[in-house]
This record gives sequence, C-alpha cells and structure tokens, in this order.
Amino acid sequence: MELEKQVTKDKKLRRMRSIMKSMKKKLVKIGKRALKIDPNLKRLEDALQKLYGVSTDVDNFLYLVKDSKKELQKQQHA
Repeated sequence: MELEKQVTKDKKLRRMRSIMKSMKKKLVKIGKRALKIDPNLKRLEDALQKLYGVSTDVDNFLYLVKDSKKELQKQQHA
C-alpha cells in the first residue's frame, strides 16, 4: 500500500515538473520572438548589456582607486 502511494506521488511530481519545464520553454521562446519582432527591445537589450559591462569596469576601477588610496595613506604615515 505504501509503495503504491509513493509511486503515485512520484508520478504526480514527474508530471508537474514536465509541465513546468514545457511552460518555461514556451516563455523563453516567446521572449526571444518578441526581441526579434520589436527592434526597440533588441536595442534596449544591447544597451543594457553595454551598461552592465561598463558598470563592472567601473567597479574594478573603484577598487583600484581605494587600494591605491590606502597604500598612499600607509606611505604618508610611515
């Protein structure tokens, strides 16, 4: 009896995962199609990717500035 309940439960979980996976695929497909159809969305996506690249570069630069500032302060106090 317990085994049958477990098998039934596993089947339900497997079916639910399958449904969720197919829904995800459909949503991704719709999103990609929307980007192809609307050139403004494509331009927006490109701009956001460039901004992300710039922000990571700025973050690295700020880290270097802070590090050099600490080094300069150490030299002044020594």
